Amino acid sequence: MEMNASSQFLFLSLFAIWFTSLAFGANTTQPDEVEAMKDIAKTLGVKDWEWNTDPCSREQNLVMPDLGAAVANNVTCNCSIPGDNFCHVVIIDLTRNFLNGTIPREWGSSNLRSISLYGNRLTGPIPAEIANITTLESLVLEYNQFSQKLPPQLGNLPHIQRLHLTSNFFTGELPETLAKLTTLTELRLGGNQFSGKIPDFIQNWKSLEILSIQGCGLSGPIPSGISHLHDLQDLRISDLNESSPQSPFPPLDNLTNLKTLYLTGNLFTGSVPKWIEQPKTNRHSGPMICQPTSCPRTFSSLYINCGGREITRDGTYVDDSEPGGAATSKQQNNYAFSNTGHFLDNSTSQYSYIQKNITRLDMPDFELYQTARVSPISMTYYGLCLENGHYTVKLHFAEIIFTDDNTYSSLGRRIFDVYIQRERVLKEFNIVDDAGGVGKEIVREFDARVSNHTLEIRFYWAGKGTTAIPYKSVYGPLISAVSITKDSSSMSIGVVVGIVVAAIFLVVLIVLLWRVYTRKRNSLAKELKDLNLQTGLFTLRHIKVATNNFDISNKIGEGGFGPVFKGTLSDGTLIAVKQLSSRSKQGNRDGYMAPEYAMHGYLTDKADVYSFGIVALEIVSGKSNTIHRSKEEALYILDWARLLKEKGNLMELVDGRLGSNINEKEVMVMIKVALLCTNVTSNLRPTMSSVLSMLEGRRVVPEVVSDPTEAMDEMKLEAMRQYYYQVEENRISETQKQSQSLSLDGPWTTSSSSAVDLYPVQVDSSYWEKRN
Repeated sequence: MEMNASSQFLFLSLFAIWFTSLAFGANTTQPDEVEAMKDIAKTLGVKDWEWNTDPCSREQNLVMPDLGAAVANNVTCNCSIPGDNFCHVVIIDLTRNFLNGTIPREWGSSNLRSISLYGNRLTGPIPAEIANITTLESLVLEYNQFSQKLPPQLGNLPHIQRLHLTSNFFTGELPETLAKLTTLTELRLGGNQFSGKIPDFIQNWKSLEILSIQGCGLSGPIPSGISHLHDLQDLRISDLNESSPQSPFPPLDNLTNLKTLYLTGNLFTGSVPKWIEQPKTNRHSGPMICQPTSCPRTFSSLYINCGGREITRDGTYVDDSEPGGAATSKQQNNYAFSNTGHFLDNSTSQYSYIQKNITRLDMPDFELYQTARVSPISMTYYGLCLENGHYTVKLHFAEIIFTDDNTYSSLGRRIFDVYIQRERVLKEFNIVDDAGGVGKEIVREFDARVSNHTLEIRFYWAGKGTTAIPYKSVYGPLISAVSITKDSSSMSIGVVVGIVVAAIFLVVLIVLLWRVYTRKRNSLAKELKDLNLQTGLFTLRHIKVATNNFDISNKIGEGGFGPVFKGTLSDGTLIAVKQLSSRSKQGNRDGYMAPEYAMHGYLTDKADVYSFGIVALEIVSGKSNTIHRSKEEALYILDWARLLKEKGNLMELVDGRLGSNINEKEVMVMIKVALLCTNVTSNLRPTMSSVLSMLEGRRVVPEVVSDPTEAMDEMKLEAMRQYYYQVEENRISETQKQSQSLSLDGPWTTSSSSAVDLYPVQVDSSYWEKRN
């Protein structure tokens, strides 16, 4: 049968069947209803239906062809209504038809007893008009995409027995009107997004035989009234909302008809009732913890082909093909595995916990994804005997059970959580969504730290997703391969031990050195205390008396700054006194001190900038900063520079001994920077960082603005020229004089280190070679 795009609307498809049941009976169906049915069938593009037989008769089979045994498109009729000559449809079963659309509101005017839309792609809310079907006994909406809140009108179904809403997207709290559904025998709510607590009114459902509340968003505690449901045979309450408070184990002692009890993932406290531990026909399963008894050697990597044979890719993935079962624990080489759980709805007694691919694989290393391990509740891999340190964990996933065609097999949703080292790293993980389709690989990478030689990776089903598509017991976590590799940056135990030992040694050494230092300091303090030293101020008269007016007989030595004399104070204390030479220049500040400090004692961060400017001028000129002439005022190199600046002849300041082999541009930068640094106003001087930038050529030197009042007159300038000319003439003789012993009585000639030049100037390379 061919269907066009309009077959997406379930309303038309259902009413097509409805009117077919009327149209095929010429003796029982009104002519206008037959014509209406023909129009709808034409709109849907239905070409394979027969119009000359009654669809409610046994001669007509409305199961659509070539859809498979699991697909149903059945209509069941009731033609035995007293006083009614027409047949009426009472059961509609559209299980696994891959239908789109919504539930038609017009169903509310029917007399249906059973509706099954199991395993389609239907969306939207449950229309309130459904509650008008007072004859409804079974409403199965499982494994679709229905959403929004449940309508309160559902509580008005007086004969409802089966209400299956599993694996949709319903939200909100359960309406209080559901308390009136006292005829319920089966209620399935798992895999939704409800909110609120499990309502207390569940105790009203006295006829309930099956109750399933798995991973649906409801929170605990489980009401104590559940103990009144004596007919319960199948109770599944798992993975209550994480905000649920801890609560004691529910009172189930009176539920003597229980055959299936599933209570995993809840926050129960206290002990398990003894009646659960009684053997009878119980099949117990619980988590297995695998720990090695000893590690003859340690490993830095582990590769596992989950559910498959050994294979080599980026590493050798070890064999993990042993099937296992509901309570499996095994250990081999440097890994272990445990599985917990039964596939409860499986019709066969055995179900494989290793699944093989049934779809087309779309990845380079498809061999790694041919098989996969699955679990109905929880499975855990343990990396054993691993070196301690940081590891990269890669989890390889690919959905190999669902299909990507336009059949109900593509509607499955596998959702589970992943924990590494007992910390949840993936919540409600959906392989198909993450990989972008079935048969496609997705590798999730995580960092993990191993501190006890064991790495634990756990996969857990929290009640979400579908559980019966494409067939029952298809749900729970699925993993294709696991790889664990130690980070290259992780340090080995030997390196860690070495670092620790070195650190301890360093700490001990520091402590010992500190003790030696404190011991010496205490000893010196004690010695100084024993000396009972006295300090104070001495006048020149006291010193002259003590040294007998610096008598030559008391001279005990001589240094570059002057002779040293011994003396005796009036109290008998022996002293030593250094007499500074007038030519030593020690402590000289004349000409280098910033004006604001020299005149007012006001020290700023620009004082050193001023001193730098003076030194820079000395370097450029090769001359002393200050010239003292007998009985005359001093002459300063700064004044000379300022006057030359006014005359536009700053190059005259340059040391003539440098000759013509100089870079005039660099010399001018140096002179201008020096003039900026020696500005009388401190705020106008540049910072030292700016000075460095200008000298390195990274910043333009601003033009120097001269103050005429700061420059000397022509007479002083000529005096300086004559002085330096005379100094140049006598350079050799003066240099020789400086090499002799300094005389205490010699005349004061300059404030620099030499009466001639600040620095010796030699242009020949041999001088610098000898100097180095």
